[in-house]
Amino acid sequence: MMTFPDGLGKFFAGHLTFRETLSDFIANCTFMTNSSMRCSEHVINHWTMGFSNPLYALFIYFLFYFIMVAICITLYIPSGIFVPCFVMGASAGRLIGEVLAQTWPEGMRGLDGPQIYPGLYAVIGAAAYTGSVTHSLSIALIVCETTGQLCALLPVLIALMIANAICSFLQPSIYESTIKIQNYPYLADLPPSRISVHTTKVDQIMLRDIVYITRDTTYRELREILLETSHLRSYPFVADRSKIFLRFKKVSA
Repeated sequence: MMTFPDGLGKFFAGHLTFRETLSDFIANCTFMTNSSMRCSEHVINHWTMGFSNPLYALFIYFLFYFIMVAICITLYIPSGIFVPCFVMGASAGRLIGEVLAQTWPEGMRGLDGPQIYPGLYAVIGAAAYTGSVTHSLSIALIVCETTGQLCALLPVLIALMIANAICSFLQPSIYESTIKIQNYPYLADLPPSRISVHTTKVDQIMLRDIVYITRDTTYRELREILLETSHLRSYPFVADRSKIFLRFKKVSA
């Protein structure tokens, strides 16, 4: 409803799917009509509906999905995070590439030098943004397999490592953040690497003063245990005081 083409969607190509917008973002051309490398009229019309300058549509597209994805992933409904982040990163990269292409339409060194390809910036932006959200470096391989080109591997890796390093310092990955927000049980990370961490044994940190039940426990002793430890929901059951642990006995409510 938010992306209805005749409503707000007309300002940021709301009638296009993620696959179609991604195809436009990584296209080897520019949305600027005054450039010799401009895209086809069909592609340019996607990003000039409601605006004369496609930069506005690209900016609104990124801002809209940035807010909506942040809201959707916190709801108790199934939602993906990889593809939306990939497309959002591509839109941000495309926006930067279009700004540079508009500023230097003939390239920074002129026609004799390397030209500015906004599609390449979109690929780099998609990899960097997705890697920063997921804290994964395998995005570089996915990008290379998707585009079928190795020429972008070096800038993709550089942008990906920088984005990953910055976001790892600021915030855990989106998956770890979701686990903490939803209070799901998980194994905590190990402390900073120390020899003592890897040589510590379970019996050094386990609780020893445990209330337990044996086969010789009388009804009176059992009643006293239940009254004194009403906060416990389960009790270890052992053969006798000298035997090893057998199983837990859970107390019904």
